[in-house]
Amino acid sequence: LLSVIPANMLGVFFNPYGILFPVIVLAFFIGLNLSFDRLATKSISTLFDSFSKLLQHINTFVVDILWGMIFFITMGFVYSLKSGAVMNRDIVYFILFLVVEAVFFLFVFCPAIMFLFFKEKNPYKLLFGLTVPALTAFVSGDVLFSHAALLKYNEKNSGVESTINSFLTGFYAAVFRPGTVMMTVSAFLMILKSQSGLTVSFVSVTIAVLLTLALSLYTGTIPVVGSFFSVIIMCSVYGVVKSDSYHLLLPLLPVMYGLAALIDTVCSGLCVYLIAKQTGAVRIVNAKDFY
Repeated sequence: LLSVIPANMLGVFFNPYGILFPVIVLAFFIGLNLSFDRLATKSISTLFDSFSKLLQHINTFVVDILWGMIFFITMGFVYSLKSGAVMNRDIVYFILFLVVEAVFFLFVFCPAIMFLFFKEKNPYKLLFGLTVPALTAFVSGDVLFSHAALLKYNEKNSGVESTINSFLTGFYAAVFRPGTVMMTVSAFLMILKSQSGLTVSFVSVTIAVLLTLALSLYTGTIPVVGSFFSVIIMCSVYGVVKSDSYHLLLPLLPVMYGLAALIDTVCSGLCVYLIAKQTGAVRIVNAKDFY
């Protein structure tokens, strides 16, 4: 956690742990100070804007060839399922529980929140527009890998302006992990319940959620195995360190990684859209015009 605050400004760019949060904070303060004298900062603003458009053009090319890469990634995902440990009935039931939990969260809870609190008339249209980045996140298990697709489809399908899209999507990719929190808490409670003499109470669930929320700020450095890493730390904190505790998760890892990345990506896309809508930085895109 101490590495989040670098010793000096150069330490922001040479962080050995790859943490993005100091870079985001530095970019935020640079952006605030670009307006103190528009004449003096015009050249640097133009440079940043041109560089941003160049990166967006490169990102479009990467996303266009992404479907060819998805085939091989999907094959790797299927192979990881086949090569995992032997699944018993309890493991299969728990995988089904994770899937149902994710489906309920994405297709019932999130649309209800958007409809009731943000007056979004058709939230399912937004979910449909995020299909490509969602599938990319699921088969890769990597939020940062699907970041390129999310950038493009936020702009093309959700109608978010590129200026706010670039910043918010990058910010959420670094620190926003609702799917990782959900999968971590579910997996940890499964381990907690499987150990003799340990019961799952409301206090245990509350502490697990709060601890996982704190850990999720750090798991941006390890986007794929972040949920498994968090489970190991939580087991150590709770004293659940039996040799077979982590083995329970081996058959679950591919599905757990995929669902965590899928929820993280979709929630990031929805939050970017909602913030952009509140600031008037969104244009209406019909479903028939989706990219």
